[in-house]
Amino acid sequence: MSNRRTFVAATTGGALLGPLLTAPAAARATVARRLGGSPTQAVFQALAGQDLQLRTQRGERRTLRLLAVRDRAGDPGLEQFSLLLRGDAQAALRSGLYRVDHADSGRFVMRLEADGHDVLGALYRAEFSLLV
Repeated sequence: MSNRRTFVAATTGGALLGPLLTAPAAARATVARRLGGSPTQAVFQALAGQDLQLRTQRGERRTLRLLAVRDRAGDPGLEQFSLLLRGDAQAALRSGLYRVDHADSGRFVMRLEADGHDVLGALYRAEFSLLV
């Protein structure tokens, strides 16, 4: 039984830590992420004004601009914040889960909620509650 636990712990930890351990040291330093989770609020704040690449469930690529990171008063032990993003109004996305790719934040899954439109495009919101 002990060998099974050791094996499971070793293989599970390797699967979760593998991408972090193989990334260059500079990339690991700039990608302050929760283990197995999303980038932190500080990482998103550094990305404000930049484009994030999303992939739909059909595999289509879409680009959203990160407009703002809004702090939300949270419970102790939680880092809570919202992202405001803008995309192309002609190719609006439905609310749902999307894979996000960015050179600095890495790859993660994020739930987007459609949040209306402005004169420049469709607006989206993503809410985060991360354990600290």
